[in-house]
Amino acid sequence: MKQLGRRFTKHEVKDSYTEEQVYEMTTSMTTCVLLLISRFLAKRGHPDEAKQIDALIKAHGPAFAQKALSG
Repeated sequence: MKQLGRRFTKHEVKDSYTEEQVYEMTTSMTTCVLLLISRFLAKRGHPDEAKQIDALIKAHGPAFAQKALSG
């Protein structure tokens, strides 16, 4: 329902995302991709590269990614 509500401005079909919402979504998606790449590299025998990506996530990713890495 929230997604549908964000598609309308008054009676017009028009995006109504705040800059904060756009930032949150792009940061979350980037973090998800980095987590996927990190795990892929670790499984393929590239632990140093995986650790570098994990460091990027810890430094710049949202709080949920930090929890995922610490657990």
